[in-house]
Amino acid sequence: IFEGAADFISELICGAHINQFIHDLADPQEEQIWKQFKQEMYGNNYSNWIGNGGGANIEIPDLGYYIGYKICESYYNSIEDKKRAVRDILTIKDWDEFYLASGYMN
Repeated sequence: IFEGAADFISELICGAHINQFIHDLADPQEEQIWKQFKQEMYGNNYSNWIGNGGGANIEIPDLGYYIGYKICESYYNSIEDKKRAVRDILTIKDWDEFYLASGYMN
């Protein structure tokens, strides 16, 4: 979520996404990507999700950023007060609570 929050907030500020090519590839597979991520999200091995852009067998790199972005986007879209939503994203203290509050893939 931390890395995806940076991508999400930067898009709000700049009006463009730094990793648009990843979203273009991942959006059609979002549900399948989420199912795979959910199985691994509490583990300590991030190699399938972050910093794997150089892997020859990686179809879509850095999907951890993508999933974090999607969780933040879901949270932002669910909150009427957008200033509060941005503040909440920038000051996340409890990652599980934030994820659950986002309503992402529920």
